[in-house]
Amino acid sequence: QLPTLFPEHIHSVHELTRATVTVLVEEIGGAIETHETLPIWLLARNAAPLAVRDPVTGGWSDLSRYFGAFVTPNRYEVISFLRTAADKHPEHKLAGYQSDVSLQARAIFNALKDESQIVYVNSLIAFNPDESARGQRVRLPRETLAERQANCIDGTLLFASLLEAISINPAIVIVPGHALVG
Repeated sequence: QLPTLFPEHIHSVHELTRATVTVLVEEIGGAIETHETLPIWLLARNAAPLAVRDPVTGGWSDLSRYFGAFVTPNRYEVISFLRTAADKHPEHKLAGYQSDVSLQARAIFNALKDESQIVYVNSLIAFNPDESARGQRVRLPRETLAERQANCIDGTLLFASLLEAISINPAIVIVPGHALVG
């Protein structure tokens, strides 16, 4: 993809935005196979695709496996919160698989429950003008911590980010109408 989508420009896309993409396909030797400009929609950076309609079969293809893209273990806000979680651990440490994983998960859970002041606030709607796609708004883990609000997928992504930040491999579990971390 040339040019690439520049992060400093994409970062400002908070709402559905109209854009264009130019496609140029050249054969070796320079002959142009196709050159066209197409209108596209850029989804907000926090719009998670849930499903897309297969143009051949008309059926829906599940895209929930891509929720992992919203897990951000290396963000400063996530890493900083680990100190609060470590204080909830009996040994005051988070050592990944070198220590009891359940105690560390419990420490993170207790820190979120006792210290983060996160409340449940739903945010399901993600507008998409294309009827062949379904999506949901997602708060990034740093936003969940800063705004102190989350729904089930937001909390799942935050918890998964915290686990991954201490080198524990999380699983994002999606069931009809709900999400949780394993």
